[in-house]
Amino acid sequence: MIARLKGTLEEKSKELVILDVQGVGYGLHVPDTVLMRLPDLGSEVVLQVHTHVREDHITLYGFLSKLEKDVFEILMSASGVGPKLALTVLSALEAMQILEAVSSGNKLVFTGISGVGKKTVEKLFVEIREKCEKRLLLER
Repeated sequence: MIARLKGTLEEKSKELVILDVQGVGYGLHVPDTVLMRLPDLGSEVVLQVHTHVREDHITLYGFLSKLEKDVFEILMSASGVGPKLALTVLSALEAMQILEAVSSGNKLVFTGISGVGKKTVEKLFVEIREKCEKRLLLER
């Protein structure tokens, strides 16, 4: 498993970020909230990485902080939530917003996020509330 990468930012787009680590280009998917905060091309960057392995491929997801990676993994722990939907949620909301909203029961924060309907929000609040509360305590 790849957990962290440190290298030169070679490419950044909504589809993929490419990080050159000693001559090897790693392609990572990042949420929009991370993409907006990445430095200029050619800059050195450290990304926390979630390695997602399926039968037919390995996909890397990159985050600027451990908190973002943890929230991504918490979201994916809910049944029916895969990396694509978790990435969509983290593209719309900051990691801390997600933790605070789920912990406090504020479902309105998720309104308007593509692919996140009323049933998905209900499921998230039931299945990950305790994990969000615990992770929020670590931040305070």
